[in-house]
Amino acid sequence: MLLTVAKSHSRTLNSILKTRSIHSIPIIDVGPLFQFFTNKESYPSQTSTTTAKACSLELINACTKYGAFYIKNYSAPFDQLGSLHRNSHTSDRMLKNARNIFTFSEHLKQQAKAVPKDGLIRGYIGIGEESGSDQFELKEAMSYGLNPSGTPTNCLEGSNLWPVGVDPQPFDEYFSNFVGIANFLYRGLSLGLYSDADEWNSICQGGESISVMRITRYLSKLNDRSGVAQKNIIGSSPHTDWGFFTVILQENGVNGLQIFDESENTWIDIPPKVGTLVVHVGDFLSLLTNGKFKSPLHRVITPQEVSERISY
Repeated sequence: MLLTVAKSHSRTLNSILKTRSIHSIPIIDVGPLFQFFTNKESYPSQTSTTTAKACSLELINACTKYGAFYIKNYSAPFDQLGSLHRNSHTSDRMLKNARNIFTFSEHLKQQAKAVPKDGLIRGYIGIGEESGSDQFELKEAMSYGLNPSGTPTNCLEGSNLWPVGVDPQPFDEYFSNFVGIANFLYRGLSLGLYSDADEWNSICQGGESISVMRITRYLSKLNDRSGVAQKNIIGSSPHTDWGFFTVILQENGVNGLQIFDESENTWIDIPPKVGTLVVHVGDFLSLLTNGKFKSPLHRVITPQEVSERISY
């Protein structure tokens, strides 16, 4: 449902080098939609309903045409579906906390090393330890999710692993906040598709238990100590994501994320924009809509002018 683990795609497209830097995916103001879901019990009105449905149609159009979009004004306070509250944590604080994890010694990080099992990945992933292609992925990451309150009910549930000295509390809050955003988005799409925001509840409820949040540090080729020829280095190989949504917080001022435009056979930059998150459709949501919504092929290139790039 959110920030799902990336899976390898059969079409690596590594030979396609042509890239254009254009702002091709829309920026959608989801504030009216989120406020509608928050307040409709207390302040129902035809105006708010009309505005919410208009926003829902924007989301549907973006999922259909691009499979990806930016959202802004997503921090409307609510208690109904998540724990997101306005200004509870800024993106700068999130990125600072993320960057701090990667300053821990290699020894401490390796003590929290992720051991993938039946699709479950929790803990630290070292530089070059995973790749969806024959390219060397110059990145390190922390993978975590919702700690089960009892015995796991499926193979994608499991306890989080953190290096000794990391306080998991703020990261758990970030996870809960993003779950809240994803919940509002799926209800917004359902409102537009079926005139019923609850149509997908039976499918999506409990989705947080199998959702994954990735904190990733992409390194510049300038930092490469792998011994691999630079032409074989990438941040993240081309892939689609298997879940419902992927929600991404990008570090401002550092490009890297790209989506493949099949109509023009080219990669499109998705640069960070202040005050936004990037959302893209996963394979499950694409299947749920019989292919109406695109699950876009995407990749991350290594930072070109700075030493690193952090993202959630």
